[in-house]
Formats: sequence, structure tokens, C-alpha cells
Amino acid sequence: MKVLLLLASLGIAAVPLHGDNAPETFRAVAQARKPLGVVGLKMNVHVDRYLTDADRAEMLAVLRGGGPSAFIDALRRQPPVGYIEIGDRTWAIRWAHEREQDLGRVIVVATDEPVDYFYSRDRTKPRTEYDTAVIRLEVDVIGIGAGTMAAAARVRPSDDGSGVEIDDYADEPVDLFIVTKDYSRR
Repeated sequence: MKVLLLLASLGIAAVPLHGDNAPETFRAVAQARKPLGVVGLKMNVHVDRYLTDADRAEMLAVLRGGGPSAFIDALRRQPPVGYIEIGDRTWAIRWAHEREQDLGRVIVVATDEPVDYFYSRDRTKPRTEYDTAVIRLEVDVIGIGAGTMAAAARVRPSDDGSGVEIDDYADEPVDLFIVTKDYSRR
């Protein structure tokens, strides 16, 4: 499944925010549909630092110039800017970007490896280049909202060059419900 991340992705200029929101943590309930039912888990998305416009432009240039494999190599060289936490497991966030939208924000984060709690290990379906996880949160001004996650994804430039497309290894993205900003953690 392809999800086009408009504006909040790598290449489109973002609306400047009025303050530094990081560090911040969002709690969410993740729900994925599986052949035998629905899997639901609590998770945290913690961001220590959001990328600058220059950082974003540099990563987009790598993606456009070298494709998905060059992008994932560059992503792995980035220092962690946060983490995703599910139970006792964590995944380093290497990409975190935010932009304002009407009455809130869009936050996009990416890891340098899949979040393997959610994707199927179907041996008949190759997982080549599905080497990242991408989460997109939409929250209002107080930090309440929803989102989606491609737990095993391939990032590539959109056909028209205006943004980024996410190819999701799963048939459907993981839905993130009850997303709330945790004001007790900074």
C-alpha cells in the first residue's frame, strides 16, 4: 500500500512552528489487523529533537539521488533523535519532523529498522528494502489525535518529485488511536 506523506515528509517546506516542542512524548494505542484477529498494543513515541529544514533538505537530496537504499544508509548514520517504545523494546528514531496545520501539528518520525511487532513474516513475500518504520501523527494544539504507522516501509521519492511515498510491507497500515501528549515526561 502506498501512502503519500504530503508536506510533512522530507521535501516540502514546512510552516515554521512558534516554539520548540521537543522533547516530548506521545502515548498511543496501536491496532493492526491480522488474519486471526486484531492486535492491540500501547506504545510511546518520544522525540528529543526535530530536524531542521536544512537536515530535511539534505535527506531528500540523498533519497532523490540514490534511492531507497542510499536513504536508509544515510538514515542509519544520523544520530538518534528519539525512540519508539513498546513494552520493554525500543527502536531509535533517526528522523523526526513537525509542521503546523489548522489547530494542531503533523509529526512524522522514522526509524532505521522495522518495528517487528506488527508486520507479517510471510516467507513468500520478499521484504527487500522495507528497512524502516514510519509513523505519522496528527495532534491538536493540546496534543490529542490519531495516526498511522507503516511498521516495515520503503521510502522513495514521489513520481512527481513533490514529496515522498511510503510503500508499506503490510496490506494495511497500523492505526494509532487515542494519541495523547504526555505532559509528565519531557
